[in-house]
Amino acid sequence: MRKFILLILFPFLIISGLAIILIPIMERDPGYVLIAVGGKVIEMRFWMACLALLVSLFVVWVIAAILRGTFKLTLKTLQWWPAHTQKLLLVRQERAMAALWEGNDREAHRNFVKIVNTKGQKDNVLSLVNAANLSTELALFDEADRYLAQAEQQDDKEHEVTVLMSRATLLQKQQKIEPAISLANQALDVHPTHSGALKMLLGIHQKNQNWQALNSLLPKLKKAQCLNADALDALEDDVYLGLFAQAQNAHELEKLWRDVPRSHKKNINLMRFYAAQLLSLGDDEHAENWLKKAIKQHFDAGLINLYGQANVSDIQSQMKVIEKWHTQHPDNAALYLAQGRVAERSEQFDAAKEAYQKSLAIAPSSMGYSQLANLLARLGEHEASNTIYQQGLAFSEQKNPTPSLQSNLIS
Repeated sequence: MRKFILLILFPFLIISGLAIILIPIMERDPGYVLIAVGGKVIEMRFWMACLALLVSLFVVWVIAAILRGTFKLTLKTLQWWPAHTQKLLLVRQERAMAALWEGNDREAHRNFVKIVNTKGQKDNVLSLVNAANLSTELALFDEADRYLAQAEQQDDKEHEVTVLMSRATLLQKQQKIEPAISLANQALDVHPTHSGALKMLLGIHQKNQNWQALNSLLPKLKKAQCLNADALDALEDDVYLGLFAQAQNAHELEKLWRDVPRSHKKNINLMRFYAAQLLSLGDDEHAENWLKKAIKQHFDAGLINLYGQANVSDIQSQMKVIEKWHTQHPDNAALYLAQGRVAERSEQFDAAKEAYQKSLAIAPSSMGYSQLANLLARLGEHEASNTIYQQGLAFSEQKNPTPSLQSNLIS
């Protein structure tokens, strides 16, 4: 009602009032207006001139309003388009990340490609890298290479490592291992604790059993803390075992042992493997002396078995050491087995046979059965040897042990 009064009733009353007042005046004195412009003369009644002036002013006002409206509309359009683009970009990013979380690489790839093609994103390094990474995962190597080439052209120092690692991942997927390693090392030169580069190198070197490279990588892995303590300890042990296995001579092996951190030198598996390698490389004298000290600290069956295998010149001294241990640890199967081996080497066959039998009586073992069977065969007791051999096979099948590099070397 209020709008009706303001917009219709009041204007109608005002116009009606003006008509009542002005119409008699216009009839009584119409007047005239003369306008001369150049050589032309325009003459009209005064009231007609007033009406023309009002109409002209109204037209100007309408044109000005239209121009103002057009300007505002254009401004709003210009403001709307970037906002719309940004909103569209966010939607596509959300869809891409959701697809990644769901493990749907193809959907993620589709959205990342759309992001790259969104206005303003064709020179965005991160958008290009994301698209390249998903292309790599889907084995679309040419497409990944194209996106990475665009990213590399930007020369973006802030994301240099990201681009390097994306290229390294692509090369690794293409089985171009050496260039991938080179790029990962370049990334570490820029960012020494980059977990992605470290884990890539760790995986490659573990697969190729490149123990020397892994040994060089260990300090960086510790500094970056990208592995938990247990995993790092296990990795270190694997590296040292691998280096020991690759040693070409006893001197090299001994140097490697000296370089092992003290905390890992207490690892019984590492100790056994080191001693077994010393024996396999023919340094029995050093192995016997080292084992003698090690067994004092760790009275371990594996170390005792290895001690019995050490073929040293002073057999009597070796036997005395074992007898001394017997007084400290009576009825120990490993000690009897070691004693039997030493006695057999010194050709004390009856003593060796008795020691093997005592070892089997205390704790049967595949090694014990094998040693006794071989000794009986050597003594010409073939029937007894065959019986012991069959017992050993039955025992092995019952235990079903899993063979390993360490056990093979120790036995």
